Amino acid sequence: MDSSKDLIKERLSIADVVGTYVKLERAGKNLKARCPFHKEKTPSFNVSPERGTYYCFGCGEKGDIFTFIEKMEGVDFRGALELLATRAGIQLVPYRGSNENKDEKERLLDLHTDAVKFYEDEVKKREDIRLYLEGRGLTSATIEKWHLGYAPADWRLLTSHLRAKKYTDEELATSGLSIRSESKAGDLYDRFRGRIMFPFNDISGRPIAFSGRFFEKMESSKVEEPAKYVNSPETPLYHKSRVLYGLDQARASMRKNDFAIVVEGQMDLLMMHQIGFANTVAASGTALTEEHLRLIGHSTKRLVLALDSDPAGLKSAHRSAALAFSQGYDLRIAAFPDGKDPADVGKEDPEKLRAAIRSACSAVEFFLNHIRATSKNEREMRKRAGEEILPLVSVMQSRIDQAHFIQVIARDLGLPEDDIRAEMAKIKVSPVQRDATSTAQPAPKVVQKPISRLQQASQLILLIDKENVAEEKLKKLIGEDRLMEVKEGLESAREKLLFQIENEEYGKGGLEDLFAEIEKETVKEEIEDTRRIQRLAKGEGDEKAMHDAQIRLQQLIRKQHGI
Repeated sequence: MDSSKDLIKERLSIADVVGTYVKLERAGKNLKARCPFHKEKTPSFNVSPERGTYYCFGCGEKGDIFTFIEKMEGVDFRGALELLATRAGIQLVPYRGSNENKDEKERLLDLHTDAVKFYEDEVKKREDIRLYLEGRGLTSATIEKWHLGYAPADWRLLTSHLRAKKYTDEELATSGLSIRSESKAGDLYDRFRGRIMFPFNDISGRPIAFSGRFFEKMESSKVEEPAKYVNSPETPLYHKSRVLYGLDQARASMRKNDFAIVVEGQMDLLMMHQIGFANTVAASGTALTEEHLRLIGHSTKRLVLALDSDPAGLKSAHRSAALAFSQGYDLRIAAFPDGKDPADVGKEDPEKLRAAIRSACSAVEFFLNHIRATSKNEREMRKRAGEEILPLVSVMQSRIDQAHFIQVIARDLGLPEDDIRAEMAKIKVSPVQRDATSTAQPAPKVVQKPISRLQQASQLILLIDKENVAEEKLKKLIGEDRLMEVKEGLESAREKLLFQIENEEYGKGGLEDLFAEIEKETVKEEIEDTRRIQRLAKGEGDEKAMHDAQIRLQQLIRKQHGI
């Protein structure tokens, strides 16, 4: 395991990995960017190619390429390892450990993989389901590629199958695939029954959840109209506000074409991919969230919404537009005939669906066209434009975009631009923006961290540079190597922290204590990283990697305690 990690680091530099997510700029020996983990205007995110690490002076995030991918993609260490191995062209050794050695997440991932296989085997027994899917316009290749399956109309078929594979009742309930009976203690039954199954994958392509479309009732069922779709609940693997259906298969195309398409449901997505739009993802059962947009933003900031044309679809598009504009997206919306969704259009005429995507217009123009077509008169149209469209323009990050769309709105409504600006100036808190973000996870409270001595020292160096004070004084005090260590990667913190150290003086003892603190933190990080490698090696039964990690761990612990 350790050798795989080292080989990946040899083939992929931290600049290569981080540079695919943020725009890096040269800052001396290092690189800087706006931090991808928090909002900021002045770059405080530093990358050191020499050390293979990153550090943000704004929020404190730090690590190497593996921790970066874990945080950016929301995966565990194994998931980050697989993503980077694929990119580096390295074949990882398959997992060899016993079930007892695997941690909870690995066990749940294996459980979902076994469930996918079970559902796939079941659909092969049902010609009527295959005919139904093909009748919806899906080819056999699409059905197989996306691992569509079937959950039989039986109370406990999957539960019994997974129990036979030695999964515990606790694991079955935690996965969400089985539900605990309220009437009979200790009894479990299947969540999905009589449904066509769509597996949801994480960014590494590993199944983590399901969505089941109703196909048939059980004979004993008393429910007249079962829910059309049932999705997996929130689990340790699956958080619906952070997962987009198809993202694992869409990312490469999103980057290549520099735009993404968002649809509502699984059938819409499968049709889009089938006709050639491999850059499509689906929100599937939830409104578009800030986290969804963050995931898309790793690949592109250009977005096309291809949602249903019914009132619910229009409302969802409006909410999503406010959120996308507030995050700096270039947003377009595709128009479909009344009552049609992308799956319907694609089934009838794939070329019409392609044309709808290609001719998608800006969100502002889309809503202007819709308001004009559905308003009774000019006065109503202008009133609705002020209530529904101006709030969208007000949350745009780009002043240039705002100016452009003010011109568009003024021209379309036949009003002076100054009147449009005056109305927009009245918008203090956009109702549209508030509505758009109401379904997203609440933003975590920002806790101000105390200014570290490392940051203070960096500012001292920068202050000296700013005042043209010769570095020789510090070289004599702390040595050239130490001076370079402090300076390296710390340039962008100056604007934020300069005022805190302008009146402070640092003597030899203070700086030596500072460097001791830096070294202590570095050793602590290495210990955590080595323990993580050791756990993974144990799970895979890699005795050599376990032995190497143990020796390294002992060395680091001795260093930590000054032995």
